[in-house]
Amino acid sequence: MITEKSIFTLEIPNWINKVRIGTVPTLYYTKGEALPSKHEGATLRKVGTKEYYVDHAHKKIVKNPSQKGGAEYWNMNGQAFYSTNMTWKQRSTIVNFYHRYFTPYVNNQFKDPFPTFLSYTLQMEVIIYDVYSTFTPDITNMWILTKMIEDTVVKCKILRDDSPEFRRYTGFGYQFVEDEKDRKIIVNFKYIKH
Repeated sequence: MITEKSIFTLEIPNWINKVRIGTVPTLYYTKGEALPSKHEGATLRKVGTKEYYVDHAHKKIVKNPSQKGGAEYWNMNGQAFYSTNMTWKQRSTIVNFYHRYFTPYVNNQFKDPFPTFLSYTLQMEVIIYDVYSTFTPDITNMWILTKMIEDTVVKCKILRDDSPEFRRYTGFGYQFVEDEKDRKIIVNFKYIKH
């Protein structure tokens, strides 16, 4: 029987922490940039309002030959999500990906909507089990993960709404693990009296 003391747990094993958002564009050397020594003697050619360095065959000199055309990924990080370097289309790609990704976990683990109790709201606590690296984002930059999980739970009609009328507290933290196979997200929903 579900009461105000019930705890609902969602587990997402081996969670995906990066999303492909496009293809790495080709970058060219422009006037004023230092050229590698192998392109010494390159000349400048004006294209539009910019001047590009060109080689002996009059082709623009590529700055990122090993990366151009490769997949461009966004790593889970709320600070990077609102960077001016990211377009609305890329943000939309990320949000849509995670909503689709989390939906089967929510639908398989929760069969009925969370009931509402007078004078109680649901708190959400997210524990991120991950392997630590120097690229691990600050924990406060992981708010985007909790928001996308919460929105998915609402979209799946398990949580009635994410407004303060139903939800007033979210906590999140890391638990570091040694092995990639132990990476997961645990989300606990429990009632708090207000």
